[in-house]
Amino acid sequence: MRFFAYCTAALVSIAVTCHIAAAQVPGTEGVTGVFSTGQREVAAYDAVAKKVRFFAVSGDSAKESRAVSVPGQIMGMVAIPDGYLVATGMGRGDLTPPIRVSKIPARGDTLTSVYERVTERPQVTNLRYCNGTVWLGFFDSKYNTIIGQLSPPAAGASHTWTFTQRVEVRMGDSFDCLDDRLVVGRSYGDAQGQDGDLLLYQSGERTLLPSYRGVRGVRSIGDASHPMVIIGDGWHPSYGEMAQGRVSLLKQHKGEQRFALEILDVDQKNFNFTKFFQTSIGAERVIVALGSSQVIVYSGIDGQIKKQAVYTQVGKSHVLDVALATAEGGVLTLAVADEGLRLVQVRLPT
Repeated sequence: MRFFAYCTAALVSIAVTCHIAAAQVPGTEGVTGVFSTGQREVAAYDAVAKKVRFFAVSGDSAKESRAVSVPGQIMGMVAIPDGYLVATGMGRGDLTPPIRVSKIPARGDTLTSVYERVTERPQVTNLRYCNGTVWLGFFDSKYNTIIGQLSPPAAGASHTWTFTQRVEVRMGDSFDCLDDRLVVGRSYGDAQGQDGDLLLYQSGERTLLPSYRGVRGVRSIGDASHPMVIIGDGWHPSYGEMAQGRVSLLKQHKGEQRFALEILDVDQKNFNFTKFFQTSIGAERVIVALGSSQVIVYSGIDGQIKKQAVYTQVGKSHVLDVALATAEGGVLTLAVADEGLRLVQVRLPT
């Protein structure tokens, strides 16, 4: 059975909501997180089975191809040239494990630990693979965060990877790579009760970028010639009353060093946005945004912004998650973790 989002075109100031109750893939009740691993495949973390499960996606169906046992709660996963890296940390029933990065081969069901670190707060903020480099961020204490590069050993050496610290900052709980730079979002500032912000790290220097209140999600969507960063800002600790679910875009115009901020959306049904990725539906570039209770697709990024809320959370026992499964034939297929694995197919409004 297919689940398409068919919505009429609208200005971004008008929330277009498509309440989709996509059927759960059978036998995936324990899935709490999803990760993109490449065209026509997604990985799902099953918190009950303690496994990462790989699914081949075809149209609106998913078929499990293999499963790998993983210790700890998966907090990040990325594809690398010869397999996958998974980052794990504390979870229900185990609040004091080491932060661990492990490698899964491109084929097979083995798991090899390549980096471990004991911290006061074993929580990973992000794991990214950018321009041939693996970046890892984590809390090393209640409020302090560290971001750095993970490098594999020389051929024939130990399997242990080397971590090189690049940034240490209070509450830097979201980040992404921007060429040779890092953009770090902070939910809160340097002092208790202070609003968060957005920071650019380049050549050993730290620059404050424009944003509003705390930043909960960061993703680079530009390139060296046209740097762009999309962020989820507007965060406030009193999120039920004060927080704004904002989606904002920063652009660095040609010949300029500064970044200009554009507000793409202020959503009334989501109090924050924590995850973004860019893809295409046909010839149209789109941004997929993960809100606190919805998955939203924005199109017309370079002109008239259009918005589709393509999935609304059903379960309340876990945080909503989304990843790209396929984008082909004018149809975008998203993998959603919402008390099980669900597939949602999206077409652009006409």
